[in-house]
Amino acid sequence: MAFHEGRDVWVVRKGATPAFPGQRGFVGGSMGDDAMTIEGVESPQARASLYSTVHGAGYSGARRPSDVSPASEWTGGCKTAA
Repeated sequence: MAFHEGRDVWVVRKGATPAFPGQRGFVGGSMGDDAMTIEGVESPQARASLYSTVHGAGYSGARRPSDVSPASEWTGGCKTAA
């Protein structure tokens, strides 16, 4: 349970990583791609995503066409951790 926009909500992060402001995380890459550590930040995008971000490696090609935003739009709530 999380408090968001003045109400309690259940947040299910299937295929996503929590990224609360100041929280560090690890995003693994596919074979041959870089992995990185991230840190959640406070931003309008972070609030809109319920402080969630991408989880890392996935399929190189979707099983079916995507009906959601590209992953690049979901990284607005994180910065690369030093």
